[in-house]
Amino acid sequence: MLNSIALATFRSQRRAALAWGLALAAFTVFTMWTNWRREYPSEEARQRLADQVEGGGLAFAQVLWGEPTRIDEFAGHLEWRVAGLYPLLLGLFVVMAASAVSRGAEERGQLDVLLSVPRGRVRLFAEQAAGLALALVAACLLVWVSMLLSGPAAGEPVPPAGRALLTVLNLCLAAAFVGSLTLLVAQFARSRRAAGTAAGAVLVASFLWANLGLVTTSLEDWRWVSPLYLYSRSTPLADGHVSLAALALMAALTLASLALAGGLFARRDVGSVVRIPWPAVAWLPFRQRGRFAAGTWLLGGTMQSDLRAALAPMLLWGTGAALFSALFTAVTPSIRRGFEDLPEAREAAQQLEFDVTSDAGIVSALLFLVLPLVVCLFAATLTSGMASQEAAGRLELALTYPVRRRAYFLQRVTASLVAIAGAVTFATVAFLTTAFLLGLDLDWPKAGVASLLLVLPPWIVLSFGYGLAGWRPRVVVGAVAGALAASFFFDLLAPAVDLPGAVQKLSIFQLYGQPLLDGVSSEDTAVMIGLVLVFLAAGSMGFARRDILK
Repeated sequence: MLNSIALATFRSQRRAALAWGLALAAFTVFTMWTNWRREYPSEEARQRLADQVEGGGLAFAQVLWGEPTRIDEFAGHLEWRVAGLYPLLLGLFVVMAASAVSRGAEERGQLDVLLSVPRGRVRLFAEQAAGLALALVAACLLVWVSMLLSGPAAGEPVPPAGRALLTVLNLCLAAAFVGSLTLLVAQFARSRRAAGTAAGAVLVASFLWANLGLVTTSLEDWRWVSPLYLYSRSTPLADGHVSLAALALMAALTLASLALAGGLFARRDVGSVVRIPWPAVAWLPFRQRGRFAAGTWLLGGTMQSDLRAALAPMLLWGTGAALFSALFTAVTPSIRRGFEDLPEAREAAQQLEFDVTSDAGIVSALLFLVLPLVVCLFAATLTSGMASQEAAGRLELALTYPVRRRAYFLQRVTASLVAIAGAVTFATVAFLTTAFLLGLDLDWPKAGVASLLLVLPPWIVLSFGYGLAGWRPRVVVGAVAGALAASFFFDLLAPAVDLPGAVQKLSIFQLYGQPLLDGVSSEDTAVMIGLVLVFLAAGSMGFARRDILK
């Protein structure tokens, strides 16, 4: 495989592609077995589900799974409950893979070796993109096989293989566009973390915007702004409908992004970035004497330096989380009125354990169901900082200064914890301000507690990543992504199989719970804080004892 750059790129991502593909395949089979066979075992239950959809009773679920089509049939239910979430999940895999083979390769010094091969830069970029495409196709093939196996697992015939393949093709094109966008962003970003953060933020925002228009009628005409809206135009598995125009446009956007990224890559130096020609007046305040001490602002120590590096991602994710919080909070009154006018929809939502009789219940189900995942994704992007620096050979220089290893480790962790707290503060201020201006009927002390506790799930993700970095830095990215995906899947599936409450607490999202409705749980809060401390203690111990790059 090492005779070809494309195959070498695929080889570097084969484990991640296999892990993500198998995880999504297992999720597909298990979801249909639990959801279809156990929750809707009869024709009457499935017809009732279809009636609830027509009455608007599954508005909350559409934010995660998209627009339902023929969900009283097995194929339609499979495309909604499984394939509806996969543009986000496969997109996250492609974001991490694309940032690794682009900026990650430059940080590790691997790109210099590749450029010594007698190939042009454009061809080198094209072969790297082809290797990424092979990894994506491998993961998608596993998803396709799992769709076929999900029929017998749920007591149904095997779904039509051709229509399932078209669904996977649609999914693969959506993920390929996300990958091409990541490669384009990497030409402007200075690090793998910055490229992954920016591309991941765009992915999450696009996914939520495309689905939010299904819940809020005022945004319905603007769903096309999201590129993932094109994915929702085809429903081959549900009803055989394929929008050739949407598929062609998605492919064209992917090729255009790749062409632009390849052109920029061929014209810049290794390790440099493409500079955006901002107007000179935009930098005028920073050129004034006395501002930022000639560019040394926040460079007085390890923690300050890391905090400075995390400022841009913090502002990006914080602004996105704030807009997300304000938008979801602003639609609460209209959703409550809609459920008041549709008793059947209200009963359907209550069967799904959603409290739609109060503003607090709607905000808890709509905002605080997704916002913890958003900030946890931000935390996941921060965990690769020290590991990638060590892989690039820059950590030795930092450790030549007279600082103890444990102190250095804890300073870097503290900077990332502060960055997460800053992003959460943006979201909290937006949520509380919007709720106050709209006059929502909330228990304000509980709202404050829910906002404060929002930092704990991402802190657990971050401390887990740094804990691994202290012992095995090479596995940080894959392990954190896998653990976060497993926790999210477990949170979705554990209630469906009636697992004991203590077992459900294995998910960090279950530990966070519903503080806006139930208030603070001292036991769960203590567990979350304990996990943070244990992971950080283990990471600092391992980092203090091992050799660099061991």
